[in-house]
Amino acid sequence: MENSLTPENIGLSTKILNELSNYDDFINFYVQIDQAANGFSWMKADTLKTMEDRLGLASLKAMSKELGENYSTLVSYIRVSRAFPSDTRQEGASFSLHFQASFADSYNAETKEFASEDRFDWRNKALDNNLSTRTLQKQIQESKETVQEKEEKSIYQLMAEEIRSGVATLTKLAQQGNPQCQVMLEKIKGILDERRI
Repeated sequence: MENSLTPENIGLSTKILNELSNYDDFINFYVQIDQAANGFSWMKADTLKTMEDRLGLASLKAMSKELGENYSTLVSYIRVSRAFPSDTRQEGASFSLHFQASFADSYNAETKEFASEDRFDWRNKALDNNLSTRTLQKQIQESKETVQEKEEKSIYQLMAEEIRSGVATLTKLAQQGNPQCQVMLEKIKGILDERRI
């Protein structure tokens, strides 16, 4: 690794700063730096994914120790690479935006598969609406909370319907003279009266 890549190796020398004179020059140079950084992130992600595929999960743990890289960071790079294969990546969207969009779907680390393809819709929504990665992250979290709340609400609604149906049946049978149902209704009434006090 003696000849490691530097900005100078890829033609992005800071010497060019002396030649930048107007706003457009600075913008263009900044865009070049940004594109190069984005490209390096994807290269890291694809390299780590390929390494895991060929050498297994233990290789990531070894790399984490040897290079002092956070293991969860390495795993996150792989997640993005798997979530967005090269032919599905959007050039106008940053690696970070793709990373946040990947959390729209559940990921199974054992099967290396995503549960759905919502991440593509979220990525596209972020691009169409010029959302920041932070806003995208927040909106995805809110959408998931809404789904969980709906599921919990529907569970409680089902329970309430079951209770109503049971009480209606008890009432009907009690009115027909069934002594067990009459006793049960009295117990329920007693419990409800205690709760009101």
